Amino acid sequence: MWRRPLSLVESREGGNNSMRILLVRPAQIRWREEARRVGTPTGLLSIASVLQKYHDVEFVDAAAEGYRIESEVKPDLFRFGLPDAEVLARLDSFKPDVVGVTDSFTAYWGTTYDLLKSIRRHAPHVVTIAGGHHVSEAAEDILRLDSETRCLDIIVLKEGEASIVPLMRSIEERRAPVDVPGIAWRGPGGEIHVQPFRTWIPNLDDIPDPAWHLMRTSVYCKEMSHHGPPRGSNFLDMLFSRGCPTGCHYCTSTSYWGKRVRYFSEERVRHQVETVRALGWKEIVVEDDNFLALPRHVQRYICRALKDSGLHWCNDGGLYLPLVTEASVEMLAESGCYRVFLPLEHPRVGVMHRNHKYLQIPNDAAFRTLIRRVTRMLRSAGIEFYCSVMVGFEGETCEALCDAVALAEFVNDECGAMGTAFHWVQQFPGTQLAGNFKLWQISPEMYSLSKMPSRWDVFSSLVPARLRHAPSHQHSRPT
Repeated sequence: MWRRPLSLVESREGGNNSMRILLVRPAQIRWREEARRVGTPTGLLSIASVLQKYHDVEFVDAAAEGYRIESEVKPDLFRFGLPDAEVLARLDSFKPDVVGVTDSFTAYWGTTYDLLKSIRRHAPHVVTIAGGHHVSEAAEDILRLDSETRCLDIIVLKEGEASIVPLMRSIEERRAPVDVPGIAWRGPGGEIHVQPFRTWIPNLDDIPDPAWHLMRTSVYCKEMSHHGPPRGSNFLDMLFSRGCPTGCHYCTSTSYWGKRVRYFSEERVRHQVETVRALGWKEIVVEDDNFLALPRHVQRYICRALKDSGLHWCNDGGLYLPLVTEASVEMLAESGCYRVFLPLEHPRVGVMHRNHKYLQIPNDAAFRTLIRRVTRMLRSAGIEFYCSVMVGFEGETCEALCDAVALAEFVNDECGAMGTAFHWVQQFPGTQLAGNFKLWQISPEMYSLSKMPSRWDVFSSLVPARLRHAPSHQHSRPT
């Protein structure tokens, strides 16, 4: 049923029958008022590291390598990254049996799907695989959408390191992957098979380090930053843990990584930090979903390792406000953390409670008091901070939008934030908001990812119906 892998029909020097696997982070999009932001494809690099034990692996970061190649694909919407033709040229040079792409962000599905269609037309024999938050959470919809083109063969669900090796074995042996858990795939008659994800990897030390050596440090420049001006000449996003116990209704992290927080041992953390330093990285951006939810001793040994490395570092994963203490701020400051992200989320605590966030905060007044206390501690410690506010929740009114602006002014002007970004709430696949057609007053057909994938980002809203006719001074698009 599978396309015949090239490695099984072509002789290779030295008689090596392992497959060739090309892993690609596709081009991205941005709206006119957005910056071009490119982070580290950590998940894809982790998969690369697992596969390198058994196969020849090559990595193309189309978004980063083509960062300055940009075109306006429709009014106010820009695509940036290597042209698909350049990715196909790399494919021709490497001659892979399998191409794997990552798609964690719903907004980028359009460029990802365009690349997959180009690959299918150009190299119909190649097996195509996708993984990442978006495709994992919308797997059945995506395979159904692709029923005519059939440019995507397999989707790896959630944490893929455990599934990817037996999946590749089935491809190499040209048999259906019926015994591989955690994948969705299409059978020879077009039928869609979903083999449920079983369990998350309990011990992260069992996973090899991401294949950072496949990246060129010179490519990842300061301008790509999504966390403010970096202090290093380049930067690398790192995750020392997986899992988030909070379970916010608008976020996919808990669904994708699980509620139980798992973390690398102190020895592995030190090894990872020293490895990236030796590779020439100058700044580490900590992207753990909930750093302060880690056991205190784990927080300490991560901070010690970062301090001992001598590298610049900041926390972009966010600090959960109720968990911020004098001791935690002192720990961050002493270890050299120069900047943190504070996800304020919304000015009204009741809205947050309905979305399973900040349940420890009793009311709006207590929230303001907490913000003052946390930001005062950060300023005293010399740690910069930036914030975000979300708008467009169910029950939102024009008055609530004004409150969101007032909250941003409060944290910027009174509390000393570097800045506050506004994000629209979206019903991303995998969130508890997904499929809330009544709120947005749209039909399931309009919701289809094939209709408007580029609109599925946090800067371009499917505006809740009651806000569509707000006066312009109350309902300007946040930037």
